[in-house]
Amino acid sequence: CVVFFFFKQKTAYEMQRGLVGSEMCIRDRGSTGEIYEAEIPLIDAEIPQEYEQLMSWVDSYKKMKVMAMADNPKEFALGKLLGAEGIGLCKTEQMLNDPVRMKHMRKAVLLDKPDEWKKELDELAHYHKEDFKALFKIMNGLPCIFRIIDPPLNSFFPSDKEGQIKLAEELNLPIELIEKQYSKFAEYNPSLGLRGSRLAVMYPELVSMQAKALFMAALECIEEGFQPLPCLELPMISTVAEVTFLKEIIAEAAEEIGASDKIRYKIGLLLEVPRAALTSDELTKEVDFMHFGTKDLTQLTCLLYTS
Repeated sequence: CVVFFFFKQKTAYEMQRGLVGSEMCIRDRGSTGEIYEAEIPLIDAEIPQEYEQLMSWVDSYKKMKVMAMADNPKEFALGKLLGAEGIGLCKTEQMLNDPVRMKHMRKAVLLDKPDEWKKELDELAHYHKEDFKALFKIMNGLPCIFRIIDPPLNSFFPSDKEGQIKLAEELNLPIELIEKQYSKFAEYNPSLGLRGSRLAVMYPELVSMQAKALFMAALECIEEGFQPLPCLELPMISTVAEVTFLKEIIAEAAEEIGASDKIRYKIGLLLEVPRAALTSDELTKEVDFMHFGTKDLTQLTCLLYTS
């Protein structure tokens, strides 16, 4: 994607020479490419009537649905406003980017005592449940696909020494513990190794926590008159054994919450490993749907690391 800018008062040559510094506030007009060296009052964009008319024509002919990728209530609402027919991918780890939530996630990974681990996961479950409820209400009656935590655990920690020292002070934990855990989970290539469903198999408590939060949110929405359609997606699947193991964890969570016979949920997988693609005839017998994760599948098939 290439964007050409035309500057008001400042030319591109002056920009290149550093006369427009990084500390300056600038605004750009997306429809024309013009940039203004000033703070200009902003308003929310409105959907043109012509666009709505065009989409109404499209709706009468289209043969497939368009769903949104969103990770927070604001994005959920925007997706619905723009006509999304559900959520095609919600990256649940993105829901933890808030500093308070991230603090609980980091402590959960760092602490080895089961009671302390559970305390932090319970806090995360509360936040997850509230976000899930917001999504179900916005997308009432439409399918919503939630991908369980995918990235390796070291991605939740600062990689530099200074950042780790600061984190140790914030969490009131010894720096040696943070260094030890970071080293334990470190991945040279974050696209490989202990992530996705492999991480879920190693730490099924994470999956159980997310599934319980999802089912509790769905049950509460049903009581309030909404129609949630939850779908859980398993990333980085390589074998049928991984699917069956995680399906059992999710089923146990539904049973514990009392959602087994009250919620119609689906389980699917994200096909992004060549082995999974070659054995998809076996995997499809265990799941309700399947998506292609084209970025990772391309990386692993062609041996390219896009980062």
